Amino acid sequence: MVKEVKTAPKQAERDSRQIPAWHIVVLSVVTLGIYNLYWFYKTLSQLKTAAQIALEVENPGAVAPNTNESESDRAVMDELRNEARTALSRLSRDGSKEVFLAMHKWPVGMYTLLFAIPMVNLLALMRLVNQFCLLQPGRKEIRENSRFLAFALSLGFGASVLLLKLPFLAVQYKLITYFAVTSLFLSVAQSWLNQYWKVYEADKLLVRQAFNPLEILLIVLGASFIGLLVVSLDVLPKLP
Repeated sequence: MVKEVKTAPKQAERDSRQIPAWHIVVLSVVTLGIYNLYWFYKTLSQLKTAAQIALEVENPGAVAPNTNESESDRAVMDELRNEARTALSRLSRDGSKEVFLAMHKWPVGMYTLLFAIPMVNLLALMRLVNQFCLLQPGRKEIRENSRFLAFALSLGFGASVLLLKLPFLAVQYKLITYFAVTSLFLSVAQSWLNQYWKVYEADKLLVRQAFNPLEILLIVLGASFIGLLVVSLDVLPKLP
């Protein structure tokens, strides 16, 4: 049974899929790690959708077109198909085309659920980062050591939990330090993925450096909550 290609979001027409690595750090810290789940889901979803579109271009007829597309959605999809058509030739020369196309099979929801489970999340992260490494354009040394790099990054991400046992920090500062360090590992993974999207998009799309309105709201709310947490836990022990 053929699958129907999902309509890509209009945002893909205007902005690059690249995310500045420092965005990951800020958003992860102010949301106390909740953003990490969204990052994982969005990252994998973008790769899968792009792979589905590229597969349709690579094998016309293998994927059923979406007959319910509006005119504006159809224009966006046509642009994304043209993008995929030119990107596939570059990926073929680079040797990462087959790895990319295979991502249309990835179950986004299942992997995101696994990433939400402590300890199991390390396996999900390692699997995803391994793909980032295999997709690296012109970085043979990274592709050849993809499993080791994915293992090392995931191990560092998981080992960061030891920061919660530091004896010389109050609990609120342990939490902030923990999420700051774990976000650094995710930012490294994002920087590798950015190199891939830069090649896939032919460096033609604008990379958004500013936070969008929703992200700004999260930063304000998250920073306020963390501020209250720090103040309250500092004050409570002093109360009679």
